[in-house]
Amino acid sequence: MAGAAEGGSADRRPLVVIVIVAIGLLGGVTALLASVHGERRTALAQAHRDRGDALVARGELAAAVVEYRSALALARGHLETGRALALALLQLGRIGEAEAYLTDLLRQDPTSGPLNLAMARVQALRDRHDPARAFYQRAIYGVWPDEAAGARIAIRFELIEFLEDHGTREEVVSELLRLKAELPPDDVAHARRAAARLVSAGALDAAIQLLRATRAEVPDDVELLSELAAAEAADGRRAEAAGTLRRALAIDRDRADLRDRLRVIERVLALDPNLPRLRLATRARRARQVLAAVFAQTRACAGSTPDAAAAATEADARLQRRPSVDAEAAEAELALAARLWNATPACHDSSVEARALAEVLAGTVAPGEEPAP
Repeated sequence: MAGAAEGGSADRRPLVVIVIVAIGLLGGVTALLASVHGERRTALAQAHRDRGDALVARGELAAAVVEYRSALALARGHLETGRALALALLQLGRIGEAEAYLTDLLRQDPTSGPLNLAMARVQALRDRHDPARAFYQRAIYGVWPDEAAGARIAIRFELIEFLEDHGTREEVVSELLRLKAELPPDDVAHARRAAARLVSAGALDAAIQLLRATRAEVPDDVELLSELAAAEAADGRRAEAAGTLRRALAIDRDRADLRDRLRVIERVLALDPNLPRLRLATRARRARQVLAAVFAQTRACAGSTPDAAAAATEADARLQRRPSVDAEAAEAELALAARLWNATPACHDSSVEARALAEVLAGTVAPGEEPAP
């Protein structure tokens, strides 16, 4: 009996081995088939993505959406395909669908710079100020392929443009100052662009600082010097602006526009009675000079309206009197000059004299007028 049992057991051993080998072979074949199938699905998904990218490049967004959806059906959760689909939907104006995809993708990759930028644009289109600003910031400081510094600067500008339309001046200036601090010293193009935005936002001192720092990188850039002079003049630093324009003209003597601007500034510096630290005698003399210059500039137009004629007559009579070194008299003559100037807009030509007078009289309130806001 024992011998028979041992014999039966021995007879079954080859069969067990065969079964085990067969199972192993079957598993290997199954794994091979699964691998081949997986590779085929991956290749098909890539083909759909490539076709989607090509369609986007041709502007065929609706067809691209179909290709991206097909790619995602074969490779679920693929971040790049999902982002491409969301961006195509966003460009088509299908904001709700784009937002749904981006919300899911950001759960998988919350630090992605491209995904956060796309979501920022969705929030901006929905006029959601705080979420849009938050997603823009996450995009700026997020993870980008190859650490693309240029992309971060471009997004900062995009955020600034959004805030110019939807935010406050303080928010705009704050972002511009961050950009100013982050710009590489040799990034002249972006520095000039940021400076122009700072000027528009009224942050003139910051614009001047940025342009002066940039000038160290390109000391012979005449256009940059021109922009710096404009910012200095707008900030009331006319003497500095004149010096900047002289430096620009030393580099390019053929710039008639710069020479013209310099003449205007020099005339203002010679004429303006409101410059700081002027003595009373100088202020009074300049007020009389302004009145005389306005009278001469507007003589041909003074009779066009009753107000202009009356102001011209009063100015003529005043100019016949002996000048008085008196603060009250100086104020009266300056106010009369402003009244005559404002009554004769036809005389406001593009000459150096007219532009200088307009600048000197800007903000001067004539009798009976409200101050400019």
